[in-house]
Amino acid sequence: MGELRARRTTRVGAQVSGRVDEVLVREGDAVTAGQELVRLDTATFALEIAVREAEREVMVVARTDASLQFERIRALWDKPAGEEPSIPRKQFDDAKARLSTAEVHVKLADAALELARRRLTDAVIRAPYDGIVTRRFVDPGQPVTSAPVTELLEIRDVASLDLEFRLPQRMLSRVSAATVLLWEIEGVADGRGESTLSLILPDLDEATRTFRCRTVLPNPDGRLRPGLLARVRVVEDSPREALYIPAAAIVSSQRGPSVRVLEGGRPALRPVRTGESWGDFLEVLEGLSPGDRILVAKTP
Repeated sequence: MGELRARRTTRVGAQVSGRVDEVLVREGDAVTAGQELVRLDTATFALEIAVREAEREVMVVARTDASLQFERIRALWDKPAGEEPSIPRKQFDDAKARLSTAEVHVKLADAALELARRRLTDAVIRAPYDGIVTRRFVDPGQPVTSAPVTELLEIRDVASLDLEFRLPQRMLSRVSAATVLLWEIEGVADGRGESTLSLILPDLDEATRTFRCRTVLPNPDGRLRPGLLARVRVVEDSPREALYIPAAAIVSSQRGPSVRVLEGGRPALRPVRTGESWGDFLEVLEGLSPGDRILVAKTP
């Protein structure tokens, strides 16, 4: 048996702290990359931008004044060759330093303003990729923080799903990335298909002596869902003739698993050795031959 899992699952959070103003999606909604999911109250962020813009204007005025002062001082300092400057060197250096400081302050003001604008943009939380909203954690009016991150929504990418399952250790050398798989999912329309093994994980479970494998199932219409269980059968590279019988035909006896077979018109108990299962059927490795007539217990 295997289990379907979403290829990507993201708990979406905010990059800025604030108060939730509006949640634009519900659980079960399909969303596209970049779509608006949650909006925070932007009043505080708008005020911050206004403050930063005012601070920048002050810094620009200070830079303009420092530049004018420096040009006056430089005119007194720069003299033709052979003439002495009208002002001391320190006065010239101080004016130049004030201009440099003013220019740095303008750059800092530009960065602070850009950061404030970015925070306003980040007040709208968007979908990181196409997916389905599977959980919602907040409502309007609720405060959220960026550190620690308050989880807002959970989104899953279900355009394709990972089918993860385990195989016994004895099959480790018999499977590869090209191995064909047959899968069946109960309760899903057209819940059967074929795929190839995409990944063999390196870990081996010491308790069960099994290893994990994974295949990818396309899911363009969304009929498959994470959490569904699937039966998986490996189609080996060198297929052998196999005999399958209904699992309900197997009965327990002192000689092990057995089947009631019609011999001369009468039922006879015959021991069998079974192999892999596929749905409601079992592979018989020994004990039966093609053409044998078996008795199957009637299910209620």
